[in-house]
Amino acid sequence: MLPPTLNPGSSPASPVVPTPPHDAPSLPSLLGLPASPRKKLLYDTLKKPFDDQDPFAIIWIKMLELATLPNVRRKTRVKSLDLFLDNEYFDQLIDGLKSIADRLPEKFVDSFLHPSGSGAERSASLRERFDAETLLTRIEKSPFFQPTFDPVDRLAHVLQHAFIPGPSRMPSPPVRAPLYDFTSTFNGQALERLVDYIKVHDQLFPPSSSSPPPVHVARLENSPPLADHTHYQQHQSVPEQTRKQHRPVPEQTRKYYAKVLPIIQSSGFGKTRLCVQLSTVSPGMLVCLRESSLLTRNCAVSEPPQDKPVYDYFQRIKGLLPGSLETKDQLHPMPKGDQEHMRFNEAHLSILAWLAVYCQTTAYYLIQLQHASGCFDPPAHHQDPAACWRAVVFYYARTTGLKEGSLFETPSNLCHQSRLPHLCSTDIPPSTDNPLTHLHPANQAADPPPSLLATPRVREKILDYICETATTLASTMKGQYSCQLSDHELLTHAIRDHLKPRLQLVEHLLRDADPNSFFFLALDECSSMDTLLPYIRRVWFHAMPETAWILLIDTNSDLAPLAGKEARQGSRRMAEFDTHCLTQPFSAMPLDLNLTSQHRRTLFSSGGGQLTMRDLDGFLPRFGRPLWMDSRYHSDGFIMPTAIFRKLVLPGEWTWPDVLQDIQPDPLNETNQNLIALASRRLHLDLSSKAGPQHWYHFVSRQIAHHLRFVGRIYSTSDSIKSGTPSEPPVSLAVAWSVRSKPELVAVKWSMMVQAIIYASAPVGLNVGAQGELGVALLSTMAIDLAMSQRYSNYLRYYISAWPAPSADAKYAALYGLVSVHDWLCTLTGSKYVECAPAVSGSSSGYPGSEDGDQVMADQDQVDQGLPSQLASWARRAWLNFTHPAILPKQIPHDRRTGTELLRELWIRHATAQGVSNQAGWDLLIPVYESHSDQPPNGADKFDETKLSYIAIQVKNCINRPTREVKEAAVGPRLAVDQEKQCLELFFDLKGPESCRGHEYSQRRHPTPASNKQRAPKMKEQEEEDAKSRLLLRHHVFISGLTPDGLPLLKQLQGPAAKQVRLLFGDGDSLDTLEFDETHANYVRRLPSEEHRRTWDEAQTCMESRLVLLSSSLST
Repeated sequence: MLPPTLNPGSSPASPVVPTPPHDAPSLPSLLGLPASPRKKLLYDTLKKPFDDQDPFAIIWIKMLELATLPNVRRKTRVKSLDLFLDNEYFDQLIDGLKSIADRLPEKFVDSFLHPSGSGAERSASLRERFDAETLLTRIEKSPFFQPTFDPVDRLAHVLQHAFIPGPSRMPSPPVRAPLYDFTSTFNGQALERLVDYIKVHDQLFPPSSSSPPPVHVARLENSPPLADHTHYQQHQSVPEQTRKQHRPVPEQTRKYYAKVLPIIQSSGFGKTRLCVQLSTVSPGMLVCLRESSLLTRNCAVSEPPQDKPVYDYFQRIKGLLPGSLETKDQLHPMPKGDQEHMRFNEAHLSILAWLAVYCQTTAYYLIQLQHASGCFDPPAHHQDPAACWRAVVFYYARTTGLKEGSLFETPSNLCHQSRLPHLCSTDIPPSTDNPLTHLHPANQAADPPPSLLATPRVREKILDYICETATTLASTMKGQYSCQLSDHELLTHAIRDHLKPRLQLVEHLLRDADPNSFFFLALDECSSMDTLLPYIRRVWFHAMPETAWILLIDTNSDLAPLAGKEARQGSRRMAEFDTHCLTQPFSAMPLDLNLTSQHRRTLFSSGGGQLTMRDLDGFLPRFGRPLWMDSRYHSDGFIMPTAIFRKLVLPGEWTWPDVLQDIQPDPLNETNQNLIALASRRLHLDLSSKAGPQHWYHFVSRQIAHHLRFVGRIYSTSDSIKSGTPSEPPVSLAVAWSVRSKPELVAVKWSMMVQAIIYASAPVGLNVGAQGELGVALLSTMAIDLAMSQRYSNYLRYYISAWPAPSADAKYAALYGLVSVHDWLCTLTGSKYVECAPAVSGSSSGYPGSEDGDQVMADQDQVDQGLPSQLASWARRAWLNFTHPAILPKQIPHDRRTGTELLRELWIRHATAQGVSNQAGWDLLIPVYESHSDQPPNGADKFDETKLSYIAIQVKNCINRPTREVKEAAVGPRLAVDQEKQCLELFFDLKGPESCRGHEYSQRRHPTPASNKQRAPKMKEQEEEDAKSRLLLRHHVFISGLTPDGLPLLKQLQGPAAKQVRLLFGDGDSLDTLEFDETHANYVRRLPSEEHRRTWDEAQTCMESRLVLLSSSLST
């Protein structure tokens, strides 16, 4: 943010734009301070429109003044601002600022330009702009804006707020990643999924038999991006001869634009590793285009490092881009004039040259290995020819890999008679004669690449060779086509003459050796070349490869250049009548890769009883993305919470404030982004796949790029993205530790997270749940944080002090310490309980009330006595460890006994279960571990699955009071137990009236023994099952209302969150709406007629678009 005034002058002699008189005094200028050259240049540039004597320019400037005057009608101000923004003078001003962006204040430039690159190679694209209505609101809310601004300052201020602050393409913060972290065992099915994904796409591309379309064909007027080919005849701007020569083939034969596949997933899933592994089964190479910056200079970075010769080569191409194509702010930019056509063609020729040499070099080495293997020349007629080819591919990958030697174990399905295992052995001394140099004469190159064997750093030498040879080829082509450099169709000729023959070298090899194989080039960290991606796609589109793919990988960019609107516009603008789709991005990276089949058997088989509590927690780094097994994120059986926390927030140095801070109602604000990222690791924050055009895309893309949000799917024909936060115990545990580490700030931190969630719910489409499940989950999680921080406060303070180094026991308690159900429940619900009368005959719950659910009377002596004694006795021996929710994939049966397998996995993950939408009974299921005393199990105790039980929570938020049938139904599942066991059920009736006597407590056993009249004939086995189910004693608590007296935890929230938190308990859009809904529900529940109350049940059912059943027997 620039200071309130921009005038850089330090003396009265400095040029000052006269300020129109206002009633209020002007803000002080920065007089007395030395003038900044960058600020002065900005001031002089913005002052030029005010000096322009063009009457239209004067009117344009007047529109800005009119839009910012407070005494003008808002409708007029919005219209004036709209006229100011949608004006050619505004565009000219932006173009002028872009041309000198490298000499302007960086903060000002970042407010309207989206930077890419660094130093001399810096380029940028214009950010998306707010509409006039939103911009005016932003200006009005700005604490710096005053109508008395100097006119130039006013213009600068408007410019700073006019553009949507999308996620900057920042290079990854430097991390010191030892090489073995990159080369450690890589399990899972990611490779198989990627190969399948490419093969599915291959089926949707037609055979490359037709000739490529022209490069420059203007887009159909008034046609949608996916225009139907039937509109072709309507297009009159294309010459008749061109239309005859390039009449498009039927759409189904060319649906997708080019064989360019983005691989998009948040950081830490091993996308780079995956493409390196891909090279062991399909010929190809990964090239890293990691950006050079001050962040990474003189600092070790994650593997792989930048491939400098390739990076420098493509950076030089960026310097060739025509001015009108250098940025992507125009929908369909076209080269303007012969000079831009020349630069346009030169850029394409340089890309074409690199791809051609890459194809030729790969083919050269593959042919070498074929001859050296002894399987192909002469044909050896081995039993499995495909195995012979697999050996060639694998040893090419091994020889040219990122690390000398093999990153991967040698597969067992290679040809056992191949000579390559011996020839490519790392044990061969460099002086040994290289058999790969003895080639068939037809395969000799005029200037051959470096030898695969006995060449130190051979991969680096190969890339040097490709770049040098490509530079020569590009120069040769420019000479060859010197008279055609401004020709609109030069690219198709150059591809035909130079790229296609070299590409076919590789493709013919694959066709003969393994028709199911494919060839690839993977460009890692490709956001550094974002402006070149449309050019690369265009070259590959016109090359029309049959089995060759380009893979685009990036984590820390925004998604647009890879798979979003920018990619679609940048690729289609030269496409054949804009009729083609981009490929469907690949994001199906598996989780929990580091849990091998042996680990899973150890954790979940019957033999797992030999594991201690600490053994179980030692498996936590293996859950989630592979990143958490890197040595910088765990040590000696403990996660390293600070390192994980820094990976989740941006910048990595961000920390929790020490005092409650006001949260700005801007979801794109840095603090809000961090708070949402942290909260989403403790709660299930359901984000819509497409909420709105202004904030949603920037919000979700930043959460993915910088805050580890998981990509479910990215759609290639729109900006829709499915995303989420699946169970990753190391992350959630690290966030929980950060919240709990200072007991006095736990409530403060939760208050800020509540505010951030509220502010983000509408603009970015956070779904809080119609029944209030999110609110109850939030209070449950906040309660365990408060209870844990109090119980282990000394260990937590000792742990964060770092000196002296805490003992293993202290670290274990601070990270993995357990909380009793007693402490958690008292923190959540307080100590006011009323015990219901003993159960009446045939009832399981002890509700002697009427059928419509009237409240139960109780002795006053039972009020304010703490937890009921039987509940308290069990709760002091039952322990909790949950840190986050896990969304279950399917419904858990409610009417039959189930084992404890689910509870075991939830306990190991430190998770609660959140049921699917049609889950009967409970909404949240929390695992509980029972002990024999009021002391928690320690790390050395053996884990015993038979001690697992649960807390089941059901949330209702209905306008009518729950019926007796609903209140008496089982909340939690039946457990397959053979001896007495206890559990806890919590039933929240959020719209119910607060009970002054306290929460209703009862004991239950399900299923209820039916009376003789009600009993239906049952099989003996069923009766035995029911009897075993009744061994589970259910402590049941009915909680009515949503008040601080009934839920004292609400009193802990501070600032605006104390009131705003109620918005998380239902579908209200404001506190006023909630107040009305509560009053309405109270009125309906007091109606004496059941039929009258039921009509409002039906109204709520209709409002939720559900069916009101006509059969009364079905609706009750």
